[in-house]
Amino acid sequence: MELLKNHVALLVSAAIASVALTGCSSVSGVIPDIPGNASARTTVYTTSEFWDNYRKGAALEVNPAKSLDDLRERSEQIVMGRVTGAESGPSYPVVLDGGTMDENGTTILTVKVEKVLAGPAATLVKVWISNASRDVNNTPSEMMPEEPLIWFLRPSEKPGIMYATTRDGIIGTSDDGKPTTMLLGTLGEELIPTGISSLEQLAASVAESTKSDPN
Repeated sequence: MELLKNHVALLVSAAIASVALTGCSSVSGVIPDIPGNASARTTVYTTSEFWDNYRKGAALEVNPAKSLDDLRERSEQIVMGRVTGAESGPSYPVVLDGGTMDENGTTILTVKVEKVLAGPAATLVKVWISNASRDVNNTPSEMMPEEPLIWFLRPSEKPGIMYATTRDGIIGTSDDGKPTTMLLGTLGEELIPTGISSLEQLAASVAESTKSDPN
């Protein structure tokens, strides 16, 4: 029973964060930039371990991407790069069991761009994302996962900060070396075209599709 209550609370929390991060102005009680505790991390995150902090905050979407081309066309910038920083973003109120209040946190990730696949040139991008833990915030850059990811992005309401275009708009590599969506795991793998077996192949395919269809 306690596990079920926690699960319900998590779903409610994720849903509120999802509404807030899609620019809904009806969400009240926004608490800006709670710093949290400085990270005590002393070992490098694995990619899976790092993204576990964000998968739990990924709520269901009303309009998910239907295909890789759909995801690409809805994005204003697509880059390949790795996370080098994580700072606390605004928090949003959520009601837990018994009427107690808690805060659903967000994180602003700094991404060092290795390659721009579509959109404006950039060397760094900031990406605003819901989190399930503030433990990652303020982690030293050398402790961040080393693997690059492909980021499908759209602007947020905050100048200079982007959202992932959809919850499957952050793509990395699974343990078997194949492309996978970082927030959805295998649930988002239907977006990966048949015949693409590596992140580098996916990046090349996206870049080529952008050249063929610049609009």
